[in-house]
Amino acid sequence: RNRSDNAIQQTRDRWDTMVNQSRNAMQQSRDRWDTMVNQTREDLQDAAEAARNRSDIAMQLTRDRWDTMVKQSLNATQQSRDQWDTMVNQTREAFQDAAKAARNRSDNAMQQTHDRWDTMVNQSRNAMQQSRDRWDTMVNQTREDLQDAAE
Repeated sequence: RNRSDNAIQQTRDRWDTMVNQSRNAMQQSRDRWDTMVNQTREDLQDAAEAARNRSDIAMQLTRDRWDTMVKQSLNATQQSRDQWDTMVNQTREAFQDAAKAARNRSDNAMQQTHDRWDTMVNQSRNAMQQSRDRWDTMVNQTREDLQDAAE
């Protein structure tokens, strides 16, 4: 009977030890999983923040480039207006001069007027082409920025 009681007690002790070891192993496994899940969450949050920061920087660069392009376009437009104003004033003056000297200088004044108009048209075309080129460059740069930000 004593041996039987001792054997039963030893079996209980072994089962208790085994259950405790199993509980400890399960707790360690849970702790490792919790640590891994938390670390993964932090890593994903860090990656999302870094992506947002890169996207914000790309958007700011795009805004800055668009602001620059708009300013350049406005400047080119103003230059074109100024050239047209100048041409109109020069044409008015040329016609006034031609009227005063109609007999002697009519042909010369008309030729000067044609030359001035030809010059003005060419300058206006050049200014418009520069404006188009700037817009094309800005659109292409924006497309590249957006593609880079998407990647």
